[in-house]
Amino acid sequence: MKLRHRALLVILGILLMTGGFAGFLASMASAIHSAGPAPSEWPVGIATSVVTLGNGEHAVPLPPSGRIQVYDRDWRYKTGWWVDAGGGDFVIQPGASGTLVVTTVRTDLRLTYDSDGRLIQQVAFTGKYWQVKPSRDTRMIFTKPWFFVLYDPFVAWGVGVLGMAMLAVAFWSVISSMMRNQLEMLQTRGGRS
Repeated sequence: MKLRHRALLVILGILLMTGGFAGFLASMASAIHSAGPAPSEWPVGIATSVVTLGNGEHAVPLPPSGRIQVYDRDWRYKTGWWVDAGGGDFVIQPGASGTLVVTTVRTDLRLTYDSDGRLIQQVAFTGKYWQVKPSRDTRMIFTKPWFFVLYDPFVAWGVGVLGMAMLAVAFWSVISSMMRNQLEMLQTRGGRS
């Protein structure tokens, strides 16, 4: 492998590894964030359990990042907020009068929000979480491609591991080249004696 290719592999590997692990840590930090409004849209990718509210707006749960995002009828981002789920899973369901009911696993809460993310009610959830039926609606929500590592922690982790593998290939190439050079040097010395 030429030096130029090796250098390119190292640079790309470092970028992928850093970006992947940063995306993983960002998702984790977002998931444990306290409840409240979120200032901007979080990249979604494939959204499962999407709920369409009575006014035509779409509520999208993002359990890996601990958020809910609301989109208008035309799938333009409207608002988003963090859910007090303690970094765990949650299910959203449509409630009465355009509200959104959120049931959390770790914090055992049933939270009711309006479509703007204002908390209306918070009560303890005493039922069985597995009996709460999520929506079966799945959508692909495109965002900027350079944010794809934030779609899901597993995607981010995979990108980081790919970067590490590229670094391993580059360093193995350097080591094998050095060993080959050493062997050639020993063979030329052995031929002189």
